Parts: sequence; C-alpha cells; structure tokens
Amino acid sequence: MGHFTYSESKDQHLCQGDILKKTDKLIRVLSEVHPYFTREEYEYFMVLTHTCDLVRRSGSQCKSKYITLCAVRSFETYLKREIKSKQKNKAEKGTICDSRYKSYFSELLERLFNNNETEQFFLASEYESEFPKYFVAYFRV
Repeated sequence: MGHFTYSESKDQHLCQGDILKKTDKLIRVLSEVHPYFTREEYEYFMVLTHTCDLVRRSGSQCKSKYITLCAVRSFETYLKREIKSKQKNKAEKGTICDSRYKSYFSELLERLFNNNETEQFFLASEYESEFPKYFVAYFRV
C-alpha cells in the first residue's frame, strides 16, 4: 500500500494533482512556451487545472484551452533555499543559519509536512513508484 497522497490512475484522463515526469514530449512543449523549465532541476510538474475542465466528454476536446502546471523540485532544494533566505552574515554557509530561526523552521516544516502551506505542497517519498525522494510542488512557479 502506497502513501495516502497518491492513487493509481484508473483511466486515461489527466486530473488535477497528477504528477507529470519531464519527458522528451513535455520538454518540446516547454521549450516553446517556457524554456526556463527545461532545466535539469525541474524533474516533475503537477497539474493545477481543475479535473472537470480536463475531461474529454464524448471524444471532444477538453473545456480548458490550456493546462496549468506548477514546478516540482526536490525537498533538498526547497530546504536549502529557505535556509539561504535566513542567512544574514558571511559566516553562515551551506545549511547553517542563526539558531534564533530554530522555531521558525520547526513550524515551517510542520506546516509543509501536513500540507498546510498556501504556496507549496509536500510530496512524500514513494519507493513503490518513480518517486524515490521527497519533493515540493510550488504553486506559484
């Protein structure tokens, strides 16, 4: 049994929340629209468009004129960026920052792991699938 966040796709319809792995076909589309997201750090994308707008009824086109995706990056990248945003002096390098941020990070990670952050969504590691490490979906990216 896998993590509760994930479910097996039972049909061929694209749904809100689906995770798309960056494939050659997706890279071609991204190259035309947003070449920035063809960079190596973007391995996955999450579908944000509502499922009801993506369903193809009676073989017709879906209601949505375009599909909104958000970037999915590794949890490691997320954490490094958060730590870097709190580093204020030259002595703080790598994953070191002032201890006064201990409660800030504790609360931030608790909200993230419980998916109570408004701009990010935590994706747990799923060893039974292609998701071997933790990821974070960035709704604004």
